[in-house]
Amino acid sequence: MISLDRDLCKGSGRSIKNFHLFQALLDCKEFLNTFGGHSHAAGLVIAKESIEDFKDSINRLACERLSLEDLIPSLDIDIELGLSDLNEEVISELEMLEPIGAGNPEALFYTRNLKLKGEAQTLGRETLKFWASDGIRCYQAIGFGMSSLKNNLHNAKCFDLVYTPRIDNWQGFDTVLLEIKDIFFR
Repeated sequence: MISLDRDLCKGSGRSIKNFHLFQALLDCKEFLNTFGGHSHAAGLVIAKESIEDFKDSINRLACERLSLEDLIPSLDIDIELGLSDLNEEVISELEMLEPIGAGNPEALFYTRNLKLKGEAQTLGRETLKFWASDGIRCYQAIGFGMSSLKNNLHNAKCFDLVYTPRIDNWQGFDTVLLEIKDIFFR
């Protein structure tokens, strides 16, 4: 993204896993006044009249360096386990790994063959909320921006979840909450 409010424009960018943004900026440096960053994030200053040439050059590099598979979103799952293996103690141990960020991403869990318990709800900002069970344990799950999946969830025989487990404290009670990153319906 580049602001266009002056003759010298400031911009910043974020990249995907297989596109080294800083290297691409190095390869386009003839169009840039200054720039800095790393493989997945960068900032720059560019003259307004150079933006179109820069855009053409960096887009050409992206086409050369990225395959179609690179553009498919993916998740790096840390562990597969059943809900019955998940509890507050496990989540507390995960919290000891904080702070999370680019160099230390949050843990992603994967659980197969879950069943919906009760009715899924749609909350504000397209949030999907429901109870998931592996037949032994039942935990509440929440998916931000996933309300469009509600009908698929109700129609599925079972589903798999990719999630980050959290401790939810509501009215003084701690409970396990699954923050959904993806759902696979069966």
